[in-house]
Amino acid sequence: MDSRAWVRSRACNRRNLKRKGTKMNRIRTYIAAAVLLFALLLMPATAQMKLGDVIADAGCDWAIGKWVGVIEGEKIELEWKWALDKHVILSNIKMGDYQSSGMIMYVTSRDEVVEMSADNEGATQTGKWRIEDNNAVLRFEKTDVRGQIEKGEAVLSKLNAETLKIAVCEVDINGKRETEPLWTLTLTRQSDKDKSLGADSIAQGYTLSGNLLKDGVNGRSVHLKLVSQGGTPADEALYMASAVFNSNKASYTVNGIKKGKYTVWMFIDSNGNSGQTGPMPDAGDYVATFDVDIAGDASRDIETWLGF
Repeated sequence: MDSRAWVRSRACNRRNLKRKGTKMNRIRTYIAAAVLLFALLLMPATAQMKLGDVIADAGCDWAIGKWVGVIEGEKIELEWKWALDKHVILSNIKMGDYQSSGMIMYVTSRDEVVEMSADNEGATQTGKWRIEDNNAVLRFEKTDVRGQIEKGEAVLSKLNAETLKIAVCEVDINGKRETEPLWTLTLTRQSDKDKSLGADSIAQGYTLSGNLLKDGVNGRSVHLKLVSQGGTPADEALYMASAVFNSNKASYTVNGIKKGKYTVWMFIDSNGNSGQTGPMPDAGDYVATFDVDIAGDASRDIETWLGF
């Protein structure tokens, strides 16, 4: 090949490479543009998502409102209410002199529902909500004024339209939730009638209390529910309470019971799964039942249990 032919060949190769490079650049440009377009198409849908949509999709919007209950003989009030056009939920807790306020929000970029709160004792708390077995679960981390950190999970269960249960559990070093809760709390929805009667309406009514005896169940939870007289364990709970056995004994108290006739069902959660089954015994649990006519404060001790 003479020098002129070699030059023409080199020039032709350069043109081909240039055209090939231009083609590849255009392909990359088209891909980038398509990805950008796809992202832009997705952005409006994502931007429209807000906490109200997430809560509704999870089926947890029933919990919005005011709730009241009794723990260790003291009334506790809990409220969740919408704010900012359902972009946030404001939470408030009041128990005696103790008060806590917080905010729940949806972080779109991380697809997470998070909560931040503070109380009047100087403690702060952060956490993330998730859905697990139809329950709402809050993994939280609380820091007190001394810098001590408490980690745990709160499991929120719907017992019926007017009753919810909160079980607070520790988590181990691997982040796994302990089976037995530190404590459980049953709350009832505060009705308009309750509001008109005032904050002390929950304290009105009578008390049922007593001692429960059973060997071999140390540390196990016992749950009780009052249903209409003649009812079964599957019936709607009119009043509920829980306790934990210390050695062979547990003491229970149910406050604010209206005058009437009830059947009381109790079960010892022998296999530690009441967080999943709710206020219902299952195979392996110990059960006791009795009828009671509430016309004033009453007491009933239980020593005899049957297998379920």
